[in-house]
Amino acid sequence: TGDSTAALHSLNRALALNDQLAAVFFNRGNVLMRLGDAAAALASFERAAQLVGPHPDLICNQAVALQKLGRHPDAAARLSTLVGQQPQLAAAWNLLGLSWFHMGAPDRAAGCYAWALAQDQSLAPAYFNASVLMATLQRFDEAIALARCASAMQAGNPDYAQHLASVRGRAELAATAPAITRTREAW
Repeated sequence: TGDSTAALHSLNRALALNDQLAAVFFNRGNVLMRLGDAAAALASFERAAQLVGPHPDLICNQAVALQKLGRHPDAAARLSTLVGQQPQLAAAWNLLGLSWFHMGAPDRAAGCYAWALAQDQSLAPAYFNASVLMATLQRFDEAIALARCASAMQAGNPDYAQHLASVRGRAELAATAPAITRTREAW
């Protein structure tokens, strides 16, 4: 966080000299997200958008900040508009799927992840998010296959490796549960 704090200080100084620099607001928002201040990051991303108009990167970053703040309907609204205008944006579809997942709409989430992967088959976060969804639905074979893809693409990502191990464990437990039930009934 030391580098991020120093970067934030430099960006704030740049804005003190000229508060009309959209790129500085954009970078400031990214630093604030790394520091865990999603509300301030959102304000910075929104200020950048006021200066340059809607831009896909700004809208996606706004959506991530909104998601961190638990404002999934607001994130979904912004992302829906974006993918309606630019349906080729795989990352936006992935983020929209994440919002639908958190709003309890698994079918919509799955559709968004599928669309994201149709646009970009190398988008590891979409495989990961789709795997989380499938595991939640207890569709473990699909969850494992998707988790393997994400892990293979980003072998150094500990979250992906941990998720894959967790899904495998849950699948094994689910497979043994009927046998345990039958054994208990026999007692």
